[in-house]
Amino acid sequence: MTAPRYVEVVRVSSSGQRDKDTPANQRAALERLRLSRPGDFVERIEPPDGSISGALGFADRPDLQRLARLAKARALDEVRVVALDRLTRADDPREQAAVLGIVLDAGAVIVEASGNVIDPAQKMGALMGGLGLLFASWERQKIAERTAAGRARAAAAGRYLGGSGLTGYFYTDGVWSIDPDRAPVVRRMFADADAGRTTREIADALTAKGVPPPRGGAQWCRTAVGTILRQCAYAGDGLRSRVGGVTSVVQLPALVD
Repeated sequence: MTAPRYVEVVRVSSSGQRDKDTPANQRAALERLRLSRPGDFVERIEPPDGSISGALGFADRPDLQRLARLAKARALDEVRVVALDRLTRADDPREQAAVLGIVLDAGAVIVEASGNVIDPAQKMGALMGGLGLLFASWERQKIAERTAAGRARAAAAGRYLGGSGLTGYFYTDGVWSIDPDRAPVVRRMFADADAGRTTREIADALTAKGVPPPRGGAQWCRTAVGTILRQCAYAGDGLRSRVGGVTSVVQLPALVD
């Protein structure tokens, strides 16, 4: 009997998932499957940055597009994933059907890390595959609803939901405090702007002094400077975020007058 040729698909939806359901964990599970289900490895398809939303359609999924090309070339017999929802969590049933169509084009089957085999060419396999992808889209919707509800409750309670990256401050355990290293940089930027310097001139001066930009890299840009100078929270006017129609205002210690 000829050994099956298999392609592995690894996907997470976000950086948060990379911390929880990591690509490394998925790869490890698929490597264990190799031991229990021998075959000829063809390729592992994985987004370069490690994440891509399963809610996206085929047109925005380069990983599925690559899988489709391999399928049309009849280059595989199995699509191996940790779970069926790694292939798609799209709400559109046409997108769900497209995934099963890719597997059908190859004359292949889907094999989950648990060993479960889904053959869309068979009636039961098509039923189980279709239901599995439908349930995956429902679960994604539930997660999104729970997340939105949680953010709305947090905003109503006065918590800031815009992230923790505000240059010149620390945000630790829900408490904002002044960063003694970065606060002088912010104050100098406001002083330079008050003296008539443009955002381009301020950015060039910061780069020349070797001051690291807030998001890394070697050079400041005028956009980053302008974003800081437009933030009223530095003058003690409150840090605002709006979620679900609720505005949250968090007071920070002022850095400038």
